[in-house]
Amino acid sequence: MASSRSRIGRSSSSRHRTTTHEHSDALVPDLAHPYEDLVEARTEMAWWKRPAPWWLMVLAPFSSIISTATVAPQLELYNTLACCIHKPQVTGLETHSSFHQGLWISSSFTIAVDDTVERTFLQSGPPILLSDPCSSDPDVQGAAAKMSAVIDTVNGILTFVTAGWWGSFSDRNGRKKLMGIAAIGQLISSFNILIVAKYLEQIPGGGYWILIVDAVTSGVLGVSTSETAAMFAYISDISTAEKRFRLFSVVSGCMLAGLAIGPMLGSLVVRLTHNPLSVFYMAAAFRILQTCLVWFILPESLPPAQMERALVKHLEIRISTDDRTSLFYVRRLLFFLKPLAVLLPEKTTNRHSSLGARRDWDLPILVLAFGLILLASASLTNQLLYARYTFGWDSEYIGYCLSAIGFSRAIYLILILPLVINFVKSRMRNTGPASSESDLLLPDRDPPRLSHPNTHAFAFDLGLARFSAVVEIATFAALAFAPTGFLFLLFTMLGALGGGVSTAIKSVALDIYSGKFRKNEPVESGKLFGALSVVQSVFSEIIGPPLYGLIYASTVATFPRTIFFVALGSWVVAFALLNCIKLRPEVPDSEDVEDPN
Repeated sequence: MASSRSRIGRSSSSRHRTTTHEHSDALVPDLAHPYEDLVEARTEMAWWKRPAPWWLMVLAPFSSIISTATVAPQLELYNTLACCIHKPQVTGLETHSSFHQGLWISSSFTIAVDDTVERTFLQSGPPILLSDPCSSDPDVQGAAAKMSAVIDTVNGILTFVTAGWWGSFSDRNGRKKLMGIAAIGQLISSFNILIVAKYLEQIPGGGYWILIVDAVTSGVLGVSTSETAAMFAYISDISTAEKRFRLFSVVSGCMLAGLAIGPMLGSLVVRLTHNPLSVFYMAAAFRILQTCLVWFILPESLPPAQMERALVKHLEIRISTDDRTSLFYVRRLLFFLKPLAVLLPEKTTNRHSSLGARRDWDLPILVLAFGLILLASASLTNQLLYARYTFGWDSEYIGYCLSAIGFSRAIYLILILPLVINFVKSRMRNTGPASSESDLLLPDRDPPRLSHPNTHAFAFDLGLARFSAVVEIATFAALAFAPTGFLFLLFTMLGALGGGVSTAIKSVALDIYSGKFRKNEPVESGKLFGALSVVQSVFSEIIGPPLYGLIYASTVATFPRTIFFVALGSWVVAFALLNCIKLRPEVPDSEDVEDPN
């Protein structure tokens, strides 16, 4: 009986495999030149049904505005929780006994809070960020840093487990659906934070557990990492290699513009309403609007045939591993590591060399450099805590400073860098005029060879990544010795010249990855950006927050600027790794490259 079932199972598996291959073969002719008919069909669409970069230029800043408007109040929420629990004696309060029932906030509702929360969140007048000894106490600062680190780490671990799967999901189901799921996750997060801020004293445990639940929800749904990966994949779907980096830069600049507007908007709302809770209400309302925009208005960038092909390949892989061996179950347990396979070195053959097949380590080296850069960026929260502790910045001032920093980087990425790209690449090209700025807002009219590497574009992107790393090294060195808050802010704003490093690295990574595909084969960029999201979660959310949180908590009373030297070391190593990347020859049309899948 067991033998009969085994034969039946193998026969069924064989039939499924045959059917799947026949389905795949039927799709190949339609996908040999998928963009010729697609571009023509898209030109006949109404403008609101046509996928184009300008959709993301609207959604990207809108999303980042919502995220950053609550940064300063949320940071203050952490400090308030830490102050209430770890240093109630500093304010002369007992955490669980000093309540004021029916405290008036507005004409619409009342809540019960303790006096610490009242002075922090419900101050009738210009907001004061616990400018008493509790706010500047090293123990409270350390506790707030550890709290932020725990929340970010939980989010990061779950993002690490799910981000790669979400990237592949977007290849099979579309970028729009992934951005929509991320928007739902952000909406849930906004309501969670609002509940903690509003009902802080009524929640058992002071709201810690809801913040952890929020981190779990955000991690499972991917939220910001999945949204960013989907946006970059969306751009790669509708752009050529020559235009891709400029679009990456402009969309990244739009995100940073939102990062600049958000804190300023949040500070303005607090000043007008004298109630930081209003910022959380505003964020929740905007999240609802964002979710509706993504699900009901945003056009999909992937053609149905390409999504179907990705689904067929996914099913083929699942069927090929359908034998229930011990290795099968090990693979199932380690499913979250599978997306990282696209980053592994592969054997390549250089017909101009006598050395034969060699492993190409450029992509793993580039990803390691990217990880170290993300590790350095994970120090941002602790940089704000340092500025508040050293220079006495309050929530409103932090909001305005974040806006100034965001605007400087947005101006660089949206205006300055695209002009530099146009100028340099027009000099580098042997033929063909530079693309006009209007081309950035429209999908390509000619059938493009999407995402396949171009030697000149690759050289420029890699050179820009190296230049940006040098700027960031100088910035962190200057921040470590900034004697005043003004110089600290000035050095941070000048660091905008290094703002193109992440965008450049993603473009270089896509060039290297797409070189593994045949010339006319669509590149499943969602897999790559999903893998990069996994890397991002590891370095910026799992390793970075606890590392810098523990370092800052341990050194805040003795040498608080230690965090800048640690970040500086990460940038130096990343710059060295970027210099190990080799320039790549362009793949000729007639040369077949082995499919990585």
